[in-house]
Amino acid sequence: MLLAFAVLADMTRERWEAPMRHRYAVAVPWVGLRLRAVGLLLGALLLVLAACSTSTATKNNVPAATPTAAVSGPLAGVVAPVARPLAQRIVTEYDTSAQQAKITLTVGAAPDVATAQARVKTLSFQVQKAVWASRPALHEVKVIVLGPIRDDYANIIDDAYGVSDVLAPTAAKLSWSALTPESAWSRYDSTWLRPSYSPNWLYGKNN
Repeated sequence: MLLAFAVLADMTRERWEAPMRHRYAVAVPWVGLRLRAVGLLLGALLLVLAACSTSTATKNNVPAATPTAAVSGPLAGVVAPVARPLAQRIVTEYDTSAQQAKITLTVGAAPDVATAQARVKTLSFQVQKAVWASRPALHEVKVIVLGPIRDDYANIIDDAYGVSDVLAPTAAKLSWSALTPESAWSRYDSTWLRPSYSPNWLYGKNN
């Protein structure tokens, strides 16, 4: 009796285990395919992220373009090479009847008055020297340097930082190669430097 019961139990277990083994055998390949698909998707995502990172790094490593000074006027070819990069804008004017040249240079803000005045002297010297060396039919060359200041209403405007004026007889006497911006400044026919860049310079208390 016990032996018959044991045989019946074994047959029942085999009957239940057979479908379970078949079910697992069918399910295992699907699980493998899903894992493989997930792996491929993750790999593709990593490749996309790596490409984006490389593109961003390339864009960030591109050097910024250096601004080029805007130049205009008949003497631009003479003035521009010596006025850059200090001058951000260069305007040259030539009055043929009066034989007068006016060169207006616009510079950026300086950290202090002394630096701004040094830039005025440097630009004036370089431009005056270059223009007179080109042997033009001129009687007078005036160099005006503009820069940002605050007006009486605290608005930022471009106004004169300094002016140098040289007449033909003076230019003919100067030994330009032996001069410096500082030493030449006192040899010009007339000069002017802005003494202050504070607000209300024109009409206020900060003269």
